[in-house]
Amino acid sequence: MNRVWQGLCGLIPPSKDFKQKANDSIRQIQQLEKELSTGDVADKQFRALRKIIQHAAATCPFWQTRLEQSNICVNSLQIGDLAQIPICEKDEVRSHLKQMCSATYQNDLCLSTTGGSTSAPMRFFRNAACERSRQVWREAVWSQIGKSPIERWASVWGAMSDLGNVNSLRNRMWWSRNKQAIVLPGNDMHEQSMKQFWQNLRAFRPVLLHGYGNAIYLLSKFVQENRLPIPKSLKAVTVTAEPIDKQQKDTISQALSLPVYEVYACREFGFVASELPAKTGMYVNPLSIYCEVLTNDGMPAKPGETGHLIVTDLLNYGMPLIRYRIGDLVQIHSSEIPGAPIIKSIIGRETDVIITANGRHINGVSLAVLFVQGFKKIQYVQKHKHQVIVNYVPAESCDERSIGTLKSRLDGIFQHEVEVILRSVDDIPRTKSGKSPVVISQVWRESRSSSVS
Repeated sequence: MNRVWQGLCGLIPPSKDFKQKANDSIRQIQQLEKELSTGDVADKQFRALRKIIQHAAATCPFWQTRLEQSNICVNSLQIGDLAQIPICEKDEVRSHLKQMCSATYQNDLCLSTTGGSTSAPMRFFRNAACERSRQVWREAVWSQIGKSPIERWASVWGAMSDLGNVNSLRNRMWWSRNKQAIVLPGNDMHEQSMKQFWQNLRAFRPVLLHGYGNAIYLLSKFVQENRLPIPKSLKAVTVTAEPIDKQQKDTISQALSLPVYEVYACREFGFVASELPAKTGMYVNPLSIYCEVLTNDGMPAKPGETGHLIVTDLLNYGMPLIRYRIGDLVQIHSSEIPGAPIIKSIIGRETDVIITANGRHINGVSLAVLFVQGFKKIQYVQKHKHQVIVNYVPAESCDERSIGTLKSRLDGIFQHEVEVILRSVDDIPRTKSGKSPVVISQVWRESRSSSVS
């Protein structure tokens, strides 16, 4: 099938629906760029902030109670009032999911699940218009990097729930026609799969390579070590889901002879901040989210300081998230617009990689987005290539069926290349950054140390 797909992938035209959405995106990007370049952007952001808070107070039971208890008048909200609203934690979203949803959007909600570097996935909702706006902002970022909405791209992705049956020819054709994309699964990083993907990529002629940081790093090293030709169509690389260090970034850039841009993204808010050509730091869309960076004592962080990232969604009217703690620490570069700081670096999001006995690399983020009912937290610990210990904190609903489902899902990911040992624990300890890493792989860390030395 791979040979058939290699011959087809560069020939499949985009669907009519894709063309329409791409043309709509171009018009919306132009409108967005106009909004960001004219008038008082900080004032526009605050008006959007006040509007979403007023909407939450009027239509969401959870926020009605919280805002009343905060003793603020939402109809005459001032920027200084924001600090009176308690920070929203992930556990609150888990406990009050339905109460956080807007009564006026009950029939317009899309369910999603977080992943990233936290060990406890969280479900949440967003309305369809919000979802579309997130996609437009992603395309706007890519447009500045050199890819228009109509052009092709390639992805190295780990969230299998986003991909469907990646080995199906029908699924590959769907991605090509409806997304103008080809995909290499981030949990299937071995020599043969990377070689085949690169051959397909050359036939497909994408403009952009986008995906998980560690996975693209591994692919770039493979391309470099095997002296594979670089498609002339490629203009840039964007990496997301986990930070990469300078050595990894330089390796990717040198191996592919392309500029590399980091994108800080999460399930809740899409592209949060991104590097852009000829600019320093990572830029936030002030019309999409309102960002606060707070030190441990709750004070706003100054340029050069590190703090907790607190985000208010300006687009999600289906399930407003107000002063929501993502769980990451960031360092500020500068802050010209109060709610849109330029971010210097992201701290605490890196995930390790599982390396199986057969040499296959399974990206940690692809395990992070694995959601199974019955578990509060899950962590994967690998001390050698033949075994992975899965520590889990059971929820009250956890039973033999839950454990069997988890074991079955993991067997599908690991393909019996490692022994999987499940262990029930009372809790999973946090790191100094306040996070519980999904994957701790001594095998991966030792391999990285040896490659650097």
